[in-house]
Amino acid sequence: LDWRLAVRLRHEEYSSTAATLAEYAAHEIIDRAGLIKPNLEESVWIAIRPMIVAGIAMSVAGSSRPCSGSEHLFSHALDRTAKHAGLHGEQCGMGAIMMMYLHGGDWQGLQRTLRTIGAPVTARELGASNEEVVEALVQAHTLRPERYTILGDNGLTREAAQRLASVTGVIG
Repeated sequence: LDWRLAVRLRHEEYSSTAATLAEYAAHEIIDRAGLIKPNLEESVWIAIRPMIVAGIAMSVAGSSRPCSGSEHLFSHALDRTAKHAGLHGEQCGMGAIMMMYLHGGDWQGLQRTLRTIGAPVTARELGASNEEVVEALVQAHTLRPERYTILGDNGLTREAAQRLASVTGVIG
């Protein structure tokens, strides 16, 4: 969604092939989330195939753009602000919930999917404080200013970040 936004607002280069591959990979995980279980070998295959397709999407695009947007900026900002940062994928998942809300997408469906596979969906579950999450949201837009996302050029105010994290249930 961030990539499409950047295309519309900044005339960024776009590959429909790369975007289609990335969307396919995401939908494969979402559609099969109920089959992903801890310590089950088949779960690895369910997860790894879409990851390979995502890698191909990035190769086609010549950058990580098809698979990396504002949720990744949030994750990297959280690495800076949190004393005990979670795993990159977990942080991206949590960031994706909030960014999907900003895009007007099905953030609750994404949240349910992440819960289904046992991924953290709250700051507490991730091991981060509410303030660390809010600060990461405020800082996220500064990490790759050349990469336009839903966070815009100026990012979120602290109040907007607090509201976003609260509305989506990331902080309580």
